[in-house]
Amino acid sequence: MDEHLVDATGTASNASLRSRIGLAAVVALGYGLGNGIRLELEGDYRNNRFSQGRDFGFPAAAGGNEVKYGPMVNALYDLTGLIPFPYAAPYVGLGVGYQWAHFDNVHAYNGVSGFPRFSSDDTRGALAYQAIIGAVVPFQILPQLATTIEYRFLD
Repeated sequence: MDEHLVDATGTASNASLRSRIGLAAVVALGYGLGNGIRLELEGDYRNNRFSQGRDFGFPAAAGGNEVKYGPMVNALYDLTGLIPFPYAAPYVGLGVGYQWAHFDNVHAYNGVSGFPRFSSDDTRGALAYQAIIGAVVPFQILPQLATTIEYRFLD
């Protein structure tokens, strides 16, 4: 998704930076309550490269990386208690925590003339929330092992 820019007064603008799909890593430790609800603590790391500027009022080029990281507390609900799924164990969840966002040489400029130009190497932190939907898929050959497929929306 695009990263919308915010000015020094906290007002969002229409201008945004488009990012590419990047590296994400999540490490979590949790406990299942036995009724389909799981609670977990997680640490996460995300790294995305910016590829272009949008709605700047001129054709904008952009670059640099945004790194996000921080702790989250999640509550997940296993849907297998509601509907039996033969090959997967789907779940949904919500999380709340704190995330830092670090701009590493983030810049945008007019792709034709090179002016105006802005750049940032700033780090800011804020409260964060996330919505999670996913599924655990066990391997048929080794039922003790499984893979997790999930989508997270982090704000």
